[in-house]
Amino acid sequence: MGDRGLHGWFKPGERSYAPLLKSAAVDLLAKSYPPTAMPGQLYLFKYFLELNKVGPEELLGWGDVEIKQAVRRACLQKNSEEKFASARRVFYVVNRFLELNNKAVTFNRSERRQLFKRRAKKISRQHIPTKEEIYRMADSFPNKGLRQKARGKAIILCLWQSGVRASCLCSWLYGMFKDQLYPEIQVPVRIKVVAYRQKGVTNCGVDTKLSAYNVSYYYTFLHREGAEALRSYIGERRADGWQPEDSSPIFVTEGTASINKPLTGQHLVEIVKNAAKQIGIKPDTVWTHCLRKAFRKTLYRSGLDPDVAEALMGHKLAASRGSYFDYHDESFAAEQYKRGSWGRITADTVMRHSEKIAELERKNAELKQRLNGWSMESSEMRELMKRIEKLEKQAQKQG
Repeated sequence: MGDRGLHGWFKPGERSYAPLLKSAAVDLLAKSYPPTAMPGQLYLFKYFLELNKVGPEELLGWGDVEIKQAVRRACLQKNSEEKFASARRVFYVVNRFLELNNKAVTFNRSERRQLFKRRAKKISRQHIPTKEEIYRMADSFPNKGLRQKARGKAIILCLWQSGVRASCLCSWLYGMFKDQLYPEIQVPVRIKVVAYRQKGVTNCGVDTKLSAYNVSYYYTFLHREGAEALRSYIGERRADGWQPEDSSPIFVTEGTASINKPLTGQHLVEIVKNAAKQIGIKPDTVWTHCLRKAFRKTLYRSGLDPDVAEALMGHKLAASRGSYFDYHDESFAAEQYKRGSWGRITADTVMRHSEKIAELERKNAELKQRLNGWSMESSEMRELMKRIEKLEKQAQKQG
C-alpha cells in the first residue's frame, strides 16, 4: 500500500511551499537561509502570500502603501492569535524577500511599534526547577523505548549540568566526548563551546550567540550523572547498530515519523515541557532556558565567584573584570565547576549532613560548658564566643 521507505514508513511528500520555488525571486530568498532555517521561513512567506491572495511576482509590482498594508494584515493576524514571535518573523521574511529583489520598503519606528506586540515577559511566569525537580524530570520519561528514555534523561541532565543553550546541545558531536567517556568517564567532562566551528573540527560545540558578545569560545563541563546519562544514550544507539564517526551528531530524533535526524531547538523545548508535565509542573512555565538559569543558580548557591559563574555560561565580563579574567585557564574553570552541588540528594547524603550537624552541635555544647566560671571580659572568653558563633553559622548552613 503506497510508496513506503525505510522502516515501512511512507516517504515524505513534497513540501507545501515547493511550488513557490519555481519563482526565481523566491528561490533567491530560500538560498539566503541556511538549510535548517529555510523551511520555516518559507512556510511563513507562504502564509503571508496566501493571506493577502498575492503571488511573489505580483507582490514585487505593488506600491509601498499596498505592501505595508499587506504586512500589517499578516502581523496583526498573528498577534491576534498570540503568536507574537511569528508576527516578527513574518515581517522580517517579507522584508528580506523585497530587499533581495531590489524593492525595499521602509517602516518607521511608530509603524514597527504597532506591528510588534509582545506578551508579558516569560520571566513573570517562568518556573526555574530545583535540583530535586530536575532529577525527577530526568527520571520521568515513560518507557516507550530504551533509546528514547535514555535520550530524554541525557538531554535534561546535560542542559542543566552544562548550562549550554538548546542550539548548542543540538550541535554536539561524538568527537567532543569519545576520549572523555571511554574507556572511563573523566569527571568533569570538558565541553568547549565556540562561536564558529570550522569545517572538519569535531571537538567543540557551537553557540552562534557568542559572536554578539564578542566571545570567541568558553569552557563548561558535565558532572558524573550527566556524563553517565550521555554515555548510556550513546550506548543504546550503538546497540542498535550506530557506528559513530567524530562528526556524527549525538542527539537525534527517535520518533516513528522521523529517526536519526539531528534534533532542533524546538524538539528540545517539547522534550523539556513533556518532562515537566510528567512531574506536575505546568508545561507553559518551563522551557530549555529555565535549565540554563537553574545551572546559574546552582553555581551561585555553591559560592562560586560571580565572574567564574558568568564565564562558565559564556557571558562577557564587563570592563576591567573581563580584561583580568583568564578565559584560557581550563583547569581552574574545571576545579571551580566541581564545587557545584550537582549530585542527587540521597539517603546517604542526608545521613552525612545529619552526622556533621550533630558533631557541630556537640562541639557547641562542650564550648558552652567550658564557659562556666570564666570572665566575660577575658580574651579567652571573647575568642570562644567567636568560635561558637562560627560553629552555629556552619550548623545553620548545613541545615
